[in-house]
Amino acid sequence: MTIGSDPELMLWDRNKKRIVSSIPVIKQDKHNPVDLGDRAKMYSDNVLVETSFPPADNKGDFLRTIRSVLGKMHNHLGERYALIPKAAHIYDESELKEKKAAESGCNDNFDVYLRRKGPPPPFTSGLRTGSFHIHVGHEELLDPEAKDKMVRIMDIFLGCSSVVFDGDETSPMRRALYGKAGEFRPTSYGVEYRVLGNFALRSPKATELVVDLVEHCMDVTLQGKVDSILAKINPTDVQHAINDNMKGLAKAILIKAGTPASFIVRAGRLSGAKMSVESWL
Repeated sequence: MTIGSDPELMLWDRNKKRIVSSIPVIKQDKHNPVDLGDRAKMYSDNVLVETSFPPADNKGDFLRTIRSVLGKMHNHLGERYALIPKAAHIYDESELKEKKAAESGCNDNFDVYLRRKGPPPPFTSGLRTGSFHIHVGHEELLDPEAKDKMVRIMDIFLGCSSVVFDGDETSPMRRALYGKAGEFRPTSYGVEYRVLGNFALRSPKATELVVDLVEHCMDVTLQGKVDSILAKINPTDVQHAINDNMKGLAKAILIKAGTPASFIVRAGRLSGAKMSVESWL
């Protein structure tokens, strides 16, 4: 299995003491990104800061890569700015003057439950959102049915766990635009799971839990347990738990699906994690 990501973070201006657009700060987008070395890149995505880097084939390498990339981003931005893992923020009109601040992406999103795809929703206000998309690659995830089942099983174990551990008060605002249950993009190597906000980047322990849950999803897939787990769980409950931020329902789904108790305990302990990436540096 390979695991990768393209995290989106917000930019805090220590001088202005508020979140600001990254566009005039970074001055480079995905078509001309900042080269951070080792095939890692940083660029403005809308008003947010996005990074991309090669996927890893184990948890240790994935965590080391994120630590290295966040450190390089911090050094490039300088002491004036801080990276903020925040799910949603309403930007002041003064931060949205650039044409790129209205761009909402160019690729369709897929809904595994409605079995349809559609363009990213347009921005109609100053609301912008940050995500922690998870890219999973495996030879068992190459056909459409396998992708479908993987997204559904990730909703159960990872999506519902994120409802339990995500203590960001703005997460419900994010889901007005992005990150509803079952949101994904099919890829040549597997799936891009688009449900998670960026709360898990607040601490290495939270990110480690995400990787462990992804590995658990892959394990039950390879062990042929997916169909029996999906048969136990009402998909409507999963959608309500994730889309409506229903922590009690999410935990009940985790228990019913047979989630290892250690994962549920870890998720519960993480909900108060500090809103910073400083713990990585």
